[in-house]
Amino acid sequence: MSVRSDPDARAPGGSAGRLNTGLERLSEWLTKARAAERLALAVGVSALIHNALFFGLSAGFKPANPALLESVQPALDVVLLHRPTGAKPLKAEVLAQAANEGGGQTVEARVARSPQAVIAQPA
Repeated sequence: MSVRSDPDARAPGGSAGRLNTGLERLSEWLTKARAAERLALAVGVSALIHNALFFGLSAGFKPANPALLESVQPALDVVLLHRPTGAKPLKAEVLAQAANEGGGQTVEARVARSPQAVIAQPA
């Protein structure tokens, strides 16, 4: 008669003995495994956890209402001026850092020939 080795018979608590044996095997494998094998295991476990969290949490979300994402206010036009004038325009169409009456309203397309004016800094 041969006697079989049963982990449940040796360890008190039945399934807890199997868990301890599994943890011991994992601990032994981790100490003997190469760095590449440990890295592969860590990446695999991390991917499983992230997928479980992503798909588990995203199942409860509803898509956003597109009406809530629409802008209530119109877009703001920004105009940078090369040479401000002293006179204020009668009817301003856009906001700028200074008044430039009649600037940029020519019929033909023109490109500015000089860069933006450099403002002298006080010493």
